This record gives sequence, C-alpha cells and structure tokens, in this order.
Amino acid sequence: MSTVVVAIAEPRASVLAAELELEGVRVAAVTEPGAILPLPDGVIAVIAPGTRAVLSPALIAACDRAGVRIIPVGDGDDRVLSRYGLPPALPAASAGWEIAEALAADAPEVVPRPAERPRRVITIWGPAGAPGRSTLAVQLAVEI
Repeated sequence: MSTVVVAIAEPRASVLAAELELEGVRVAAVTEPGAILPLPDGVIAVIAPGTRAVLSPALIAACDRAGVRIIPVGDGDDRVLSRYGLPPALPAASAGWEIAEALAADAPEVVPRPAERPRRVITIWGPAGAPGRSTLAVQLAVEI
C-alpha cells in the first residue's frame, strides 16, 4: 500500500485524501502546502502544488534524501518543475483515481546497488624536471 502526504489547500485536501483512501492509497498526513517538513516515516510521495513557493530547495533536498516522490498538482510553474526534474502538474481538479494512477504509473523500479569496490590511489612521482610524469599519468588515466 502506498503512503502519501497531501499538501494542498483545504477543502480540496480533505476530499482528495478521502478519494485516495478509497483507491487504496494511505494518507499519512494532510497539511498546508508550506508545512510539509518534516516528512513522516514510510511516505513514498508528496502531493503538492507545483509552485515556486511550495517547491523550495529544502523540500526537494529532503525528498531526495528520503527517496520521496513529488506529485505536482494545480497550476504549476513549468520552469520550476523541469528544473527539479518533476513531471508536469496534474490538473487541480484531478480525482483520487487519477492521482493513484499517476503514483502507480511512475513508480520507480527498485534496482539493487552493486557492492562498492575498494578504491585505489595511484601516484606518479619523480624528481623536479623529470620527463614523462604527466604523460604517464594521462596514459594511465586513459587505460583505467
């Protein structure tokens, strides 16, 4: 079951939360657009207006760190949405099923991260004026 935060103005927020619950999407919180942070645990998406006032760098950074998607709704600023790599805003009057469908359609595929390899440092050294240090360093970098 998906868990979301609805951060749009009332009375639409409560109606949308009820519609999302009918679609099987759990609503963790209904807040004002400016009071989204801190994010509740277990949230996978925030439904918020796609405006410059709401999509602050702090919100984007918090969502990125927590792996939380942002679903913009209403009259969004396309430049702000594209700068943050967000999809175009859904219409303000979108029904709960439309938002639930957007959540399911855009669900990112979970790809396991490969184990990190140990890091190595290679140093090229020689006395001052020694020929070939830069050439050797460049050629090693090319081959690696």
